[in-house]
Amino acid sequence: MRELPYQVDYQVMAPFLVASPTKMNVLYRGVENPLDLSVPGVPAERVRAVIDNGTVVRQGGGWVVKDLRGPQAKVYAVVEDPDGARRRIGPVHFRVKDAPPPTPEVAGVGPSDTRIKLGRLRAASGIKADLKDTEFDEPWRVLRYRFTLQRGGTPIVKEVQGQGFSAEVQEVLARLRSGDVVHFEGIRARLANGEGPIRDLPSLHFAVVP
Repeated sequence: MRELPYQVDYQVMAPFLVASPTKMNVLYRGVENPLDLSVPGVPAERVRAVIDNGTVVRQGGGWVVKDLRGPQAKVYAVVEDPDGARRRIGPVHFRVKDAPPPTPEVAGVGPSDTRIKLGRLRAASGIKADLKDTEFDEPWRVLRYRFTLQRGGTPIVKEVQGQGFSAEVQEVLARLRSGDVVHFEGIRARLANGEGPIRDLPSLHFAVVP
């Protein structure tokens, strides 16, 4: 089961923290993680978030955690009292994981589909990879894939660098006809910002229909 939190709300109360929901105490590497942090009775401008892994910056009325590296992180609240004294409250413990892998698609047709329309495939520019069912909007870039046309005997195989259809692939697509079977395999992608590991994505297998 994948945990895909987007917004995590915290109330910071001396001398202990109340965090809910506990199963969503996850921050992801390579993406910006929104975080709401408050101390009851203390104005927001006198509360500062501190983290021991990565960076946390104020954004709007909340905070954003990014640049994470290790497997865990601790978030504290630093409160400035009216007399100028500062006190640290916390921490709240987080697990740190790689961002969940995206889903590959060609012209909006994904791994759960088995057919693709001929015109739709020819009009596509390449393979896209997007996160589904999450509010994270960091883009992914497909780095490479293998295209195969299966028609009768010997298959036509093209290795492609990048996410677009190469000139060789476009030439094959121009000769496609109904009944052909195409495969997009060995799809590898990474966050467009270069953060996090390269991920292996599910293959795409389509029967071409009119």
